[in-house]
Amino acid sequence: MLSSYGYRISKKGDLLVIKRASGEKLEVSVGNIGQIVAFARGLSLSGDAINLMLRHGVNLILVSRNRPLGILQAFRRGTHVKLRKEQVYAQMDNRAVAIAKSIVYGKISNQIELLRQIRRNRLRRKPDISSRVLNIYNNIKDILREVERIDLDIDNYREKLLVREAEASRLYWEAISTILPEEIGFKCRKKRFENPDDPFNLSLNYLYTLLASQIWSCIELSGLDPWLGYFHVDNNRRPSLVMDLMEEFRQPVVDKILISYFLSYKGDFNDIVMNCRVLSETHIREISRLFFQKINERVSFRGRVMSISGHMYFQPRRLAKFILGKEPGYIPYNVV
Repeated sequence: MLSSYGYRISKKGDLLVIKRASGEKLEVSVGNIGQIVAFARGLSLSGDAINLMLRHGVNLILVSRNRPLGILQAFRRGTHVKLRKEQVYAQMDNRAVAIAKSIVYGKISNQIELLRQIRRNRLRRKPDISSRVLNIYNNIKDILREVERIDLDIDNYREKLLVREAEASRLYWEAISTILPEEIGFKCRKKRFENPDDPFNLSLNYLYTLLASQIWSCIELSGLDPWLGYFHVDNNRRPSLVMDLMEEFRQPVVDKILISYFLSYKGDFNDIVMNCRVLSETHIREISRLFFQKINERVSFRGRVMSISGHMYFQPRRLAKFILGKEPGYIPYNVV
């Protein structure tokens, strides 16, 4: 992750030369890189470096502070036409219902598990907060049971699931606001367009941007269309399948590391945010490091031990198998 502005990437033999505006330089073999994530502003690349990355399958993901902007990756040699067709057809039958229900059930389950871990590990000496979190935890479990039992059909599944997902999320963030130090100023979850000014919301939005870029790249490589989803409504401005498959990784990859980071933070929270709504470069560099460290952790899921980024890579393929009728269902990632 190139977590600041003003980098130049050039080529030297089979090495990529990454140089900062300050003069610092790193030379790395292209064979040791699978992906580069960089801020687009101030970035320059030589044509030879681009050619080298494309030949060796090194993806370049460009981001702004708020959203993924694009991906530089080699053309696929072919595509799965039948899969693309079935992805559309699945939006109109019970496969869409099953996928959306799995996504919502998986997300709420991950929220519950993360709250359980925090309460067990962090709140033993805070009985008042622990009791409040337990009440919220039980309320979210009631919603999960509703999702499990709910009767859905193709005409009403989104509306019914959205109501329950939204209520579970409201309660979840209420619990998080209870757990975090008051000095942070986190009262409720605010997305980018809601102009948050507290460091926790700003950090969430930044790391969700990185998460979206990772998921988007994995979907592109799977042969699925990132714009055709099942829980989130299709939108010309938002890739709904990316939003769908992000849900299962939000708590394990982003929320967990940020909650731990802010609970352990020893500095002044005011130093994290510059000019009201911009994260400091030091903070961006640190939480980016934690993010990539997290997705490189090896975990066991569905009988396979690999990095979390490896499971990100396989999840769209597992979804594709369900869409094509090669799997009986879709199981979201659930290792929190």
